[in-house]
Amino acid sequence: MVLKVVDEYKSEEMLSKVLDVVSSYSFTLNEFKEELEISHYPIFVKIISNKAVHKVKSGALFEFLSDNAFVKQKPLILKRAKALGSKKIIIQEKIYGDELIIGIKEDAKFGKLLMIGLGGKFAEQLKDVSFRVLPITKKDFEKQILELKNKAVTTKININKLWLFTSKLIAFAHKHKEIVFIDLNPVIIEADTKKPIIVDARIYIK
Repeated sequence: MVLKVVDEYKSEEMLSKVLDVVSSYSFTLNEFKEELEISHYPIFVKIISNKAVHKVKSGALFEFLSDNAFVKQKPLILKRAKALGSKKIIIQEKIYGDELIIGIKEDAKFGKLLMIGLGGKFAEQLKDVSFRVLPITKKDFEKQILELKNKAVTTKININKLWLFTSKLIAFAHKHKEIVFIDLNPVIIEADTKKPIIVDARIYIK
């Protein structure tokens, strides 16, 4: 089955109707060329392209701490965006906290699976993840979290808030039957509030 990829910005728009998503602003390449007013730093700049599913490996992710650094790098970002065949660049505020990867995948044998693990740019190397066949109870979910190896992160998780977030994600996937895979990496557990916030999302549909 050939799946259609919903780009990150559109995926986040869909999910923002039911879940907390980091603030993002979308620009065409022509709009990005113009002088932009950034209210505060640090920020992330992301090139949206199907050729850049893994943004770090693809050179499609940039972080800036100041306006001066951002302005200097804009020509490089535009050049990279054109090389990746991109028509959209997003600017996203940076939030602080621990990073998780959360996903829902349709499996031919087991049906829908919930994946949760340590996220961020090192998620592939760490491979600290746990799976459950859906549906699950809160007790099942708590056991799933306990299976993760990185206790420095898992002991700081507010289970009630993460379970509420995950329940809404499961309901969203159940409602949209066309969705085959939801990949959220990372979901930031915000340092102060312990609230899960989606920072990067990609949805695959039939």
